Amino acid sequence: MTRLNGIAAVFVLCAFSSSVYADYASTVLEDNPFAYYRFEDEVGSDELADSSGNGNIGSEVIGVEFGRPGVAGSQAGEFFGDSSIVTELDFDPSIDGMSSWTIETWFYTTGVEEIEDPDNPGEFIDVVRDQQVYIAQKDGNGLGRSNVLISANRQPGSYIGGATTNALDPAENDFVQVEEWYHFVVAHDGDEENLIFYVNGEPSDLNPQFPGRNGVESANGLWVIGSHKNQAGQFFEGMLDEIAFYEGVLSEDRIQAHYAAAFDDAGTPGDFDGDNLLTAADIDRLSTAVRDGLTDSIFDLNGDNQVNDLDRSHWVETLKSTYFGDANLDGVFTSSDLVEVFTFGQYEDGQATNSGWASGDWNGDAEFDSSDFVTAFTNGGYEMPPRAANVAIVPEPAGLSLLAIALCIMHQRLRRRK
Repeated sequence: MTRLNGIAAVFVLCAFSSSVYADYASTVLEDNPFAYYRFEDEVGSDELADSSGNGNIGSEVIGVEFGRPGVAGSQAGEFFGDSSIVTELDFDPSIDGMSSWTIETWFYTTGVEEIEDPDNPGEFIDVVRDQQVYIAQKDGNGLGRSNVLISANRQPGSYIGGATTNALDPAENDFVQVEEWYHFVVAHDGDEENLIFYVNGEPSDLNPQFPGRNGVESANGLWVIGSHKNQAGQFFEGMLDEIAFYEGVLSEDRIQAHYAAAFDDAGTPGDFDGDNLLTAADIDRLSTAVRDGLTDSIFDLNGDNQVNDLDRSHWVETLKSTYFGDANLDGVFTSSDLVEVFTFGQYEDGQATNSGWASGDWNGDAEFDSSDFVTAFTNGGYEMPPRAANVAIVPEPAGLSLLAIALCIMHQRLRRRK
C-alpha cells in the first residue's frame, strides 16, 4: 500500500473546483446515505443540515464555525477543540438489519501537541494531537463507543467494542499529518463481524480487522460530531466535511469513485494561475474578469451564475478567509498593510488602472484611492483577529477616526519624500 503521508501529500497538491462539488455530492447520493452532512450551512447557523433527505439534522451546534474552505470546492465546519454537534441520527450499529454499515468522512486537523523528538532526546517537536474523536454514538448507558477518531497512535481509526482499531500500521510511519485533508472510511460487515478501512481511497493493508473485546456493542442514542460521546473531552480540532452514513458495506469501487469525484483538472477554486495557491495575482485576475464583464463559470465562485463583486467577496472572505484591506494576505488587516500599500506610491497617482490588491486596489477598479478605504473599512476587518477566531467584534468608531487621520498624515509624509 502507498504510504499514507505520500498519499496525503499528493492529495494536498490536487485541485478542487466548485463544478466538481456538485459531482461529488451526486456521487455520494447515488449510494443512498441515511445521513449526509455537507456543512454548507450559513455562517452562524445553529443547525446542521442533513442532505440525505431523512431529516437527521444536527440541532445542537456548540462552537462550530461554518463557511470554512472544504473539499471539492465546498464549505466545511471548523471545530476548535471544544466544539461538538449532536445530530438527530439514532441507529444502533449492532442490531439485525443495520449491523452492516459504512461511515465516510473528510477531516483536516489543526490540533498539535509537543513531544520529545525520538531521534533527538532532549529536543521537542510538534506532532498531531492524538485521541481526537470526531464521530461518536451518544449513549447514556453501556459502552456506546462506535466512533471515528485520530487514535493514540496518531492514526485514523475507530474505537468499537472497548478497544482502538487503527486503520494502518504504525510501524510504517503512516501517521496523520497536521493541516492536510484526509478521506477516511470505516465499514462494519455484520455477517463476518469485521472492520474494513480506506484512507484516501486506498484499502488498508490490515483489512479486514476485528472489533475489540466486546464486538460491536448495542448502543442506543444520538450520534455526536466533533467530540467524545459525553461532549466533555477528546475533542477534534480542525475542519470536517462531507460526512455520510450508509446502510451496508460500500464496495471498494464505490469508495474510490467518491474519492475520485473530489478531483478535477480545473484547479483550486479562486486559483486562476494554477500554482495551487490563493495570491494577490488571483484576486487581481478575478477583479479584471468582473470589470470586463466575463461570465466564465471558473470566475463564478459563489455559484449564482453571475460574475460580480459577490465573487470577489467570496474569494476574500470564504476562500482566502481574510478581510478587504489585507494587502499582504496574511489573514489580518492591520497598520502593516497600510504601510505596505503606501510604499508602492500609487495612491491617487493619476495613472489609470495601474494598481492591484497588493498596492491598494481593494474595490477592484484597478485604482488606489479613497474608495478603496471605504471598501476596506466598511468591511469592518481592521485590527480584527483572523476569521477563525473572529467573534463579531465591532471596531470602535473613534478608532476608525484616528486611523483616518493617521492615513492622511502618512500620505502627506510619503508625498514630501518624493
